Amino acid sequence: MGNRAGSPVRKMEEEHRETLWCARCHVPLKMETVHFSYIGHVFQKEVLCCPVCHNVYLPPELVNGQMADLEMALEDK
Repeated sequence: MGNRAGSPVRKMEEEHRETLWCARCHVPLKMETVHFSYIGHVFQKEVLCCPVCHNVYLPPELVNGQMADLEMALEDK
């Protein structure tokens, strides 16, 4: 993921190479339990979140994996 303007998350270089930072607030993201709602169903997941503005980072593996599977299962009901 590159450093794009408007993106809620950017990777810091050198000493913070593996830490994800909020591009808006310039603080490291923290793991938090976030509640999601979809088609009347509410579920929660621990994801990286900005402790200041509360933007959430959803990694591609989660979006394309677990969340896509859940979406399909809920739509089939």
